[in-house]
Amino acid sequence: MKYITILLFYICSTIQLCLSREIDTALLSNEQVDENKSTDEKPDFPFTTVIDILSSNVQFSTFLRLVQRSGNINHLNDLQNFTLFAPVNSAFVGYDENINISAFDINDYIFHNYMVHTEDLINTTRIISEGVKYPYVIGQSWDSMTKTRFKINRIPIVEPDLTPNFQNATVHGILNNLKEPLSLSDVITDENYQLHDQLDLTFENLKRLIGKIPESDKLIDYNTVIIPSDDSFERHLNSVELKYLLDSYNNLDRMQRPVRQKWINHMESMYRNLIYKGIHGGSIIKSEILTNLNNDSISFGSNKQGTRHSSNITTDSLVSNEIFNSGVAHFYEDMAILTKDIAFDAENYLHGLNCSGFVSEMYFRNIESMIQNRDDTDEKMTIFVPESNQNDGMGFTKSTLLYHFMNEQVWLEEDFPVLSRGESFTKIFNSSFCSSVKKLGNNCQRVKITKRGDGYWINDKLKITLSKPYIVGNKLIYTFSGDLTTPGDLILSVPPFSHCSKSISFLRQLNLLELIPNHEGYTVLLPCFNSWGSISLTMDLVERDLSLMEEVMKNYILNGLYYTDMDDVSLDTTNILGNKVQLKTTDDQNDSKNIELELNTMFDNITLVKTDDIFFNQGVLQPFQMMDLPKSVNISIKQLIEVTDSSEIITFLNKFEDLSHKLFHRSPESDLYSILIPTYSSLIFEDININSTTLEKFLKLHIIKGNETAGLINCTGDIKTDLGQTLECRKVSDTESFLKIKGGSDNEVRILKKGCSTTRNKDINQRACVFLIDRPLSLSWTNRYNYHFSFPLMAIATGAVIGVLFVMSLFCCMVVLKVGKDPSHRHGESNDEEQARDEHDPRRPLLSVSSNNVRSYTNQHRMIRTPNGLNGAVTGSNENSSNTSVIPKRSSKSASQAYSTNSTATPINVSPRN
Repeated sequence: MKYITILLFYICSTIQLCLSREIDTALLSNEQVDENKSTDEKPDFPFTTVIDILSSNVQFSTFLRLVQRSGNINHLNDLQNFTLFAPVNSAFVGYDENINISAFDINDYIFHNYMVHTEDLINTTRIISEGVKYPYVIGQSWDSMTKTRFKINRIPIVEPDLTPNFQNATVHGILNNLKEPLSLSDVITDENYQLHDQLDLTFENLKRLIGKIPESDKLIDYNTVIIPSDDSFERHLNSVELKYLLDSYNNLDRMQRPVRQKWINHMESMYRNLIYKGIHGGSIIKSEILTNLNNDSISFGSNKQGTRHSSNITTDSLVSNEIFNSGVAHFYEDMAILTKDIAFDAENYLHGLNCSGFVSEMYFRNIESMIQNRDDTDEKMTIFVPESNQNDGMGFTKSTLLYHFMNEQVWLEEDFPVLSRGESFTKIFNSSFCSSVKKLGNNCQRVKITKRGDGYWINDKLKITLSKPYIVGNKLIYTFSGDLTTPGDLILSVPPFSHCSKSISFLRQLNLLELIPNHEGYTVLLPCFNSWGSISLTMDLVERDLSLMEEVMKNYILNGLYYTDMDDVSLDTTNILGNKVQLKTTDDQNDSKNIELELNTMFDNITLVKTDDIFFNQGVLQPFQMMDLPKSVNISIKQLIEVTDSSEIITFLNKFEDLSHKLFHRSPESDLYSILIPTYSSLIFEDININSTTLEKFLKLHIIKGNETAGLINCTGDIKTDLGQTLECRKVSDTESFLKIKGGSDNEVRILKKGCSTTRNKDINQRACVFLIDRPLSLSWTNRYNYHFSFPLMAIATGAVIGVLFVMSLFCCMVVLKVGKDPSHRHGESNDEEQARDEHDPRRPLLSVSSNNVRSYTNQHRMIRTPNGLNGAVTGSNENSSNTSVIPKRSSKSASQAYSTNSTATPINVSPRN
């Protein structure tokens, strides 16, 4: 009986299919399904299936043909409790008969074990995730173009609620094909364009994050993903953290496995915060508790329509129910859970600062723990790293890496005071580089940070980029420009502008630029700032005597470390000569910049500038202005005189026992004396010799008592000589000064060089020094000349007198010239002159007449040219016209006879004209 019933069913179905094809197409296309049509209403034929519905509606002819060609007719007839979404013919516009049947899957259009009725979708949205190939969103959504009320995956339902009576199923005609949803990244891209245009929000960061996580698709398989905007990332992460997570510099993907895996774990942990187990969306009547992949829970709800979703940690979604190929996504402007339980350390920050090369070297040197958070304690630390793009290709040794760290927090803006314009302030810190036991003992190499108007500087060379650090836990990170290296050799550490070249030259000659490791470090007191130039005579002596040079320089090199930021130091140590040295410091409350260093090996205190320390690989250099030599150095006045090459002065002094005793004695009870030594050439020029009668006075004029020497060294005040005269010193520059006798002439001598003896007595103010001058002081300069007058009154009066005399002289000259031009005076003067002349007088003119005829020739025979060009005679003013006569054509003497007998030339012979 069972088989008969089945046979009758197939026969009836075949008949019904044939009848349905004869129905008028136009009537079928205009037929509308009534929403309120009762499900109990029976069709004309008692047995209908899903195939019957498809065949009876011409709109599904193309889809039905695909079903037939793919062999799914029997499959559809055998199904129960399902919903079929059948595309109408317009969905296949552009398809041809050669469509790939193998790509057609009927299950893409079927909801198994779920029957959809549009009456259940009014004012609601549902997400279908069970019994389907991929999730679907179906609900009420008005479409103005098709005038439809419901959609599935945004496709309008144009033929809803077609129900067969022989199968428990529903058929809905849809406008387009149901395609497989996009990937999550593609969905984010599509929504990014729309939301950026509408709300000026972007969603790029999560997409980039997903692209860097290996096998990220497995995490979202049939789960719900919360998509936060880029603003949310920037709200909960600073720029360094974000650059690290997104690998903005493309370094992390190429790092060694531990570093790379740590980065991937960070990204996955953040991504898991946004992925919630299961498919959740659509209309949620009562709030649900959702759990993400990190097992954190949130309360999740929606509005009545199911188009907006909210939770207890965020606001309403911007876009909801976005289906991707294995789940559903909801877009939010902000999501506070984004960074929950995400902890960053200094290593992550260094990656975010583009210092991955620095981190790689830390791993290579096995000291990466310094930049990682420790489970037990997170010690305070400050890290200085090269700024972005400056650490690539740098070679880092372990010592260099450690030199970038300080085991304390350095807050630049809090630890350094506010400065006035032109001021600077320096602090010295211990670095973490403490491994050089042989060179520095148990001490750490130090770092100097200086604040001045243009910012903060490391070791006066490298500028710190920002004054505010990046804070990660108890660690502070600063970036700087340049390359921070550990202090090098002594010679490389000395700044070129400290004027220490002469001291460095002495150390080089003594092979002291590289010191023997002493397991405690060295403090080198280095004479700088033109120290040797101020005692150039002493320098000349030291340069000539290598043993003396060694005695001086080795006294300045101490075992142990002393830095000027140490308070109340009292140190017992030795110098490299093996001599014991007691070192004490004294601070002047009124002088915040300098510090006085008291050494038992020195006569005077050494003044150091605070924080002017210079670090080198074996300790610290302390530059200072040298004013005196160590006590163990023995330099006498006689040695200094000899180095001037004016040793005759010693002979002069030995002639007078009292003078030589003053200068060359060694008694600590006697006074000390200094002397001015003229150059050897000037002594010769001034004719000073041992036989000079005034030699003793001359020497006393150049000898100065020891307590007056300080005034001469500093060129201040009056300086009294042993002769009783007072000298005045005029300082032109730091290296040049002049002396003259006060109350005497204005003549000056220039001090060329100076140097002091190490001899001392009980009076600490007395010094015995030698000053080389360019020429001697003359005894004749002791009195001022009487004719000297003072300006400006006398000068004005003298000028007035000279001016009057000049004007009177000029007037007399003019009168004399006027009288000389008068003819009468000129005539008488000429006669007197001619009478006084002799024929043989050498002053006689070459052409002349005899003395007897001079007067008559002069007065009676003057040739003039008449207006008519004829020669005529002009009579004198006192002569009668009767005495005039015509000058003869030929003179009584020839021209050669008229020449003087003293002449060595003869006249040119000129023939007379015809």
